[in-house]
Amino acid sequence: DNTFVSVGAGLNYQPTTTSGVNGAGAAVDVAFGKWITPSIGTRLGYHGINMTGSTTWSSGHLDILWNPWNTFAKEKKFRTYEGVPYLHGGLARSNDFSGREFGAGWNNVLRLGGGVSANLDLRASIFAGHQIHNFAGRSIMLTAMAGLTYDIHTNTWRDEIVRYREDDENGNVARNWAISTNVLDY
Repeated sequence: DNTFVSVGAGLNYQPTTTSGVNGAGAAVDVAFGKWITPSIGTRLGYHGINMTGSTTWSSGHLDILWNPWNTFAKEKKFRTYEGVPYLHGGLARSNDFSGREFGAGWNNVLRLGGGVSANLDLRASIFAGHQIHNFAGRSIMLTAMAGLTYDIHTNTWRDEIVRYREDDENGNVARNWAISTNVLDY
């Protein structure tokens, strides 16, 4: 439940090499994810094709997603737009290097209906510089991809009101209050 699959394509751009091969390359991403709560999710995926010039590469990545809209304004099935920031890490490999990558991104999600969403995923990845011919330090790769996301199972969150009551020392009701929470229905 609360699972999704995403596919996207776009451009990778690497502005920080010292080898004179700065430039853009094609990018693809395929991912499978799950929302653990209405606000926190994970996504496991493959990202790759070209880094710059003829350097082909691939990366397996794990993303930790946060939906601030659901955190502060409650989860809504029919919200049209959501911006989802995330942190990611993974292992990258190419014909020139292999090593770790870390970064952050912002996934713009536009719901189209029927469990399908269009998305524009913007991310920055940092690699150890020697992995990409930058012996002076770190290298960064910027990626922009457009794609589609399909919700495999619709969300199973329900709104639950938890009521609290506080009594004074004489047993009289001193205070009542309620908290609304999103609860996962199994």
